[in-house]
Amino acid sequence: MKGRVVWVDWAKALGIYLVVLGHYILPNVEVRGYIYMFHMPLFFFISGFLTSDKSLNMPFGEFVKIKAKRLIVPYYLFSALCLIWYLIKLKAGGGLDIFNTTLSVFINSFLCGDSPVSCGPAWFLWSLFFCNICVYAYKKYPAVMLILLSTLGVINLPIYLALHTLPCALLFFTVGFLGKDKIINAADYIVSKKVIALIASVVCLVLVWVGYRLIGNMDMVADQYTSYPVFSLIFAFIGIFGVISLCTLVAKQSSLIESISRSTLVIMCLHTELLWFIQLHVYDIFSNWFVVLISAFAIVVGLTAITPFIRKYVPILMGGR
Repeated sequence: MKGRVVWVDWAKALGIYLVVLGHYILPNVEVRGYIYMFHMPLFFFISGFLTSDKSLNMPFGEFVKIKAKRLIVPYYLFSALCLIWYLIKLKAGGGLDIFNTTLSVFINSFLCGDSPVSCGPAWFLWSLFFCNICVYAYKKYPAVMLILLSTLGVINLPIYLALHTLPCALLFFTVGFLGKDKIINAADYIVSKKVIALIASVVCLVLVWVGYRLIGNMDMVADQYTSYPVFSLIFAFIGIFGVISLCTLVAKQSSLIESISRSTLVIMCLHTELLWFIQLHVYDIFSNWFVVLISAFAIVVGLTAITPFIRKYVPILMGGR
């Protein structure tokens, strides 16, 4: 896979917009549940799709070092920034308790625990790191990894370092990685069949809504897969296919979309702080769909605008990307 794949940029841009939107208290809570059915599975799927076979051929130590630099270092740096900001807010509000509140928040953030500092869905970075390690091991020792992966699916993993999200995340990541050639062929076919793309996207996204109404929403970080986990995963895949179909239909070269796609790490980690600011200063935001949709887009564009400066002056925050 050479060069940028345009529909992937669109899928990442749409996905990150849904992530931001999903953290609002929306005028209709059902929409939030619908978004949660597939927005994070989409990111793991795309991450697997974009993982190159070449990177899996390097020595294990070098592979881990690169992935830690790109994923774990940004997690802790962004968490540190959010922790400092969190303490400033507590101090300003007179609620700073150095031994209880601060220590608890620090420990949870350091271990990516149950309630880390408000740093967006940064748990995604730890989960993605382990997905990469597992796929690397699978390529080297497939038989051993198949046994390990089957074990992961039936045991309760700890919440720390987002390990509890790994079985589900790894499923979407692995399908994206192993199926990339078929995905590319399917996307190329859909591109040439606009009507099919439109029908497929509408049908899939409607089916996800029906699935949500029937079984409830899936929330990976909350370890919530409804009473019908297999169906939750199926509807997540249907949602992913619907997004891909939609993105192949509308995908055209766009500097804005490409910039948003390149900025998803920053948006993931910082959008909740901008959301807090908007909640504080925009009256009755959650009762107005227009304001919600526009402000969510403004957050995405605003954080996209600062990403080039971060990449230029503080590249370590971007994992050296």
